[in-house]
Amino acid sequence: MATINLVLDSRYRNKDNKCPLIFRMVHNTKPTSFSSGVFIKEEDYNAQDEKRPIRLSNPNAKSLNAELYSLLTEYRARLNALKGRSAKLSAVELKKMMLSEEINNLSDVSFTSYAKKHAEKYQGATRRVYEYTLRLVDEFFGGKTVLFEDITAGVLHSMDDKWSKTMGVSARGINFRNIRTIFNRAIDDELTDCYPFRKFKIKVVHKEKEYLPLEYMQKLQDLKFTKQEKLRELARDMFLLSFYLCGVNVNDIFSWKKEVLKKDRLVFVRKKIAHHEPDPIKLKLQPEAKAIIDKYEGVNYIVNLAETYKTDYETFNGYLKHRIKEIGKRIGYPELSMYYARYSWATYADQLGIDEKVISKSLGHTDQSVAGRHYISYDWKRTDEANRKVIDYVLAH
Repeated sequence: MATINLVLDSRYRNKDNKCPLIFRMVHNTKPTSFSSGVFIKEEDYNAQDEKRPIRLSNPNAKSLNAELYSLLTEYRARLNALKGRSAKLSAVELKKMMLSEEINNLSDVSFTSYAKKHAEKYQGATRRVYEYTLRLVDEFFGGKTVLFEDITAGVLHSMDDKWSKTMGVSARGINFRNIRTIFNRAIDDELTDCYPFRKFKIKVVHKEKEYLPLEYMQKLQDLKFTKQEKLRELARDMFLLSFYLCGVNVNDIFSWKKEVLKKDRLVFVRKKIAHHEPDPIKLKLQPEAKAIIDKYEGVNYIVNLAETYKTDYETFNGYLKHRIKEIGKRIGYPELSMYYARYSWATYADQLGIDEKVISKSLGHTDQSVAGRHYISYDWKRTDEANRKVIDYVLAH
């Protein structure tokens, strides 16, 4: 890969006895260079710091250093963007191409810019989590534009050491997984071949899977509510609806328009992974799920949550979390949350010996295999059968 650095060329001097600062590029062991347009005294040059190559003895050092490092960062980004086309080019040819105004995709080639665009693909809480990770990275690097090459395994270890002073293992794991996802997406887009996670392992906290034991699921189903407890009843019903639909997220239920229902099937793409453009999920509407949908049927929406509460999902979800906690205490399981609907469905399915691939597809996971992504058309009747087994398993206890 080509490299570029800013160096002082002391072989030449102008009439003021100043030497030019030049950009020196090496490609396939062959050097080439071009001028930065800046001349300084030899004693003002600081070869040890590429961010501040001009010593403060020069009155214009601060502004010149900022400008030169910005250019150096941009040229490195340009070289990275041209990496796939540079192998057969000479150093001079690559230099000409790098300096060409035809390169218009620089906003995509740095980690900083690419990560921001990646975060913008999400909505709500997921987007905010990515944005928080990017703020942490920005603070770690002091606000400079970060290239993919800047984030090495050693840098990740340094981040881990620094962040461990203010956050636990789980929180650090979320941020590192976000960074890893950005690297994986950039590699898929052929923007980089750097992958520091080969030598850096994300620490995890091992804990019991969060699922609702059958006896508590039965208590949840049998709960009775007064007329004054409509929100609690709604929360319980949304939990059960999620469960009866293979653990679908309430965010999806909240957004479903009537056209999602195709005869007896809900055909939709999970909002959480819609930016990956996966194949749609096709869930058969089991009688238990239909009864809840009929109870809360909307005018334009399958379930009337958005129409009745006239708010955004995040606000509605806040109400829901609070009521679910209250219900959990009532049935003697205070740690209950909406996620338990999804985890419980998967756990019961596993206990019934249902194939792991069927469980994964039913939960709406994207298939990572080449065959699964491009060649195999999944038979959703397998999910119909699995879901019916899980629901019957719960109802029988």
